[in-house]
Amino acid sequence: MNRKFIFIILLLITLTNIFTVYHLSKAKNKISALEYDLLNFKNESDKSNELYDLRNQLDNMLHITINSLIQKDFQTIQNNFYKNCEFTGSSIIFNHEETNKNIKFIIPDTDINLRQRAFDLISENEYISIYEILDSGYKNEPKYSDRIYTLNVKFIFDNTSWKIASISIDE
Repeated sequence: MNRKFIFIILLLITLTNIFTVYHLSKAKNKISALEYDLLNFKNESDKSNELYDLRNQLDNMLHITINSLIQKDFQTIQNNFYKNCEFTGSSIIFNHEETNKNIKFIIPDTDINLRQRAFDLISENEYISIYEILDSGYKNEPKYSDRIYTLNVKFIFDNTSWKIASISIDE
């Protein structure tokens, strides 16, 4: 009887160990999967934070640039523009290299009231931002008050800094 009892005890200990090892292995696999998911989430979160910081930086630059344009202070903001633009006094002409078309942006007469609708980093060197125009700032342009238009802004990273490559109003 003693041998049977010892055998049963050893069998129970062995089964308990097998059961424990199985569940520990299963738990380790689940922990590994959760750590992988957490790392992916952290990377996505870091990218989102970087994009949001870039959005804030470029949004601020655009507002300063537009206010300086309205005040005809071209010297202060000249470095904010990519090489494809030409100042004409009352407007800026952007030459789009891809399409070889010129887009003219008429500088507003007074403050322009914008609300950002969308933004995205298209590539490492290209960012777009779309704003609703709540008040266009144009004195004699009734076409911009008929409906909500958008101001579309494209930025290009040029060596060391972001530059405005185009500003256009959808028509």
